[in-house]
Amino acid sequence: MKKNLLLAIVLFTISLAKAQTADQAKAFINKSHIAIFKIQKEIISHSSSGLDGSFKKAIRFQAIAVKLYKNNNFKEAAEYSYKSRIQSIELLENLNKSAVTFFSINDEEKTFLPSDYTKLSNASGILSDNEDYKIDQLDILNNQKLYELELNIN
Repeated sequence: MKKNLLLAIVLFTISLAKAQTADQAKAFINKSHIAIFKIQKEIISHSSSGLDGSFKKAIRFQAIAVKLYKNNNFKEAAEYSYKSRIQSIELLENLNKSAVTFFSINDEEKTFLPSDYTKLSNASGILSDNEDYKIDQLDILNNQKLYELELNIN
C-alpha cells in the first residue's frame, strides 16, 4: 500500500514537472514567433536588404523548435527556439534597437535554457525537404508567406 502511494506521488510529480516544462517551452516558442514577425515588419519598413540569410536561419530554427515540440521534445524545442531568438535579437539590434528589450531572454526563461546555445547542432534532417524548400524560397518581404510556415504553438 505504501509502495503504491509512493509510486503515485512520484508519477504525479514527474507529470507535473513535464507539464510545466511543456508550458514553459510553449510560451518561449510563441514569444520567439512574435520576434520573427517583428523582424519582418522592421525589414519591410526599413527597406532593408541583405538580411535574408540571417532571417531565414532564425525561421529555420523556429520551425525546428515547433516540430520538436509537437513530438513532445520540449527541452530540445526550447533550445532551438532559443537559437532562433538569439538570431532574432541580433537582427533586431541592426534594425530597431528599441525593439530588442521585449525579446531579450528573461531570468525565468534562463532557468530552462542551455547556457551556451552555440553548442547545439544545426539539426539537419528534422525538417522535411519540402519545409526546407519553403524556407529557402521564402520572399521575406511578403508578410503573408510567413503565415504559410508553422512557427508557433496553438
